[in-house]
Amino acid sequence: MKRASFVIFAVSLLAVPVLAETKPELTKEAIIGKYLKTDLNECDDGERGLCDEALILEEKGKLLLVLGDSSRPVTMSLRKSKNVYVFDENFLEDCDEPGCGNLESAEGVVYYRKVNKKWIPTIRVSINVDFPFPEYPGDTEGPVTSTAHLIKQ
Repeated sequence: MKRASFVIFAVSLLAVPVLAETKPELTKEAIIGKYLKTDLNECDDGERGLCDEALILEEKGKLLLVLGDSSRPVTMSLRKSKNVYVFDENFLEDCDEPGCGNLESAEGVVYYRKVNKKWIPTIRVSINVDFPFPEYPGDTEGPVTSTAHLIKQ
């Protein structure tokens, strides 16, 4: 009888559920810094570099997302929504040169993504660009929506 109760006790220990690790709170201190593209990018931004790099900084108490390199950056305000930061912006550009793309809008989210057992701040941004005048036959023409994923360095 003692042996049977020991076996039941041992089996019940194996059935204890393992608690899943919870995602940490996404704070402004956690997201401030430089971000670079990941291998998930499938992005056509009209050769602006918006899909390649980003910087999140705090200026005058506001969190700002700067997409692209220093030659043609796009800056947007971030706002907290639950455990993520979101952004969206519409742009008015009028490029009438062949091959040029007009940036129409960008929207997205800064969130935690688990990479190699670590929670890393990540940006997912959807960029809408219109290519009204293709330079060569076969070039992109019309509106294009691309998604970029950038991870904090």
